[in-house]
Amino acid sequence: MVAVHAPTLPETHHLIGRRELALMRDGAGLVNTARSWLVDETALIEELQRGRLGAAIDVFDEEPLAADSPFRALPGVLVTPHRAAGTREGRLRQGRIVADEVEAFVEGRPLVHAVDRAQLSSMA
Repeated sequence: MVAVHAPTLPETHHLIGRRELALMRDGAGLVNTARSWLVDETALIEELQRGRLGAAIDVFDEEPLAADSPFRALPGVLVTPHRAAGTREGRLRQGRIVADEVEAFVEGRPLVHAVDRAQLSSMA
């Protein structure tokens, strides 16, 4: 199992690419819950399609993850929502955002975080 944790820096872009994935033994798994920047998604998808590796991922180059993303259909892949804001402070901020949006709606003001139908279809 390889778990990826690194900052977003020029030298960490695609830190895990074709070469690094090829060095992983058959049946190994890759966990990326840090930043999509760190893993070459195209190379990872190719390895996953071969069935040689497994993966657990909650960060993607394109977010929200498209409904037709190969990650959604590949066996041995766990796709989850990113939970970086799971701290007390993050949850308090989320609550404040929701309360502010409800207040804006009730007062007839534009919503800051409105979601339209097109966005909803990509969140499934």
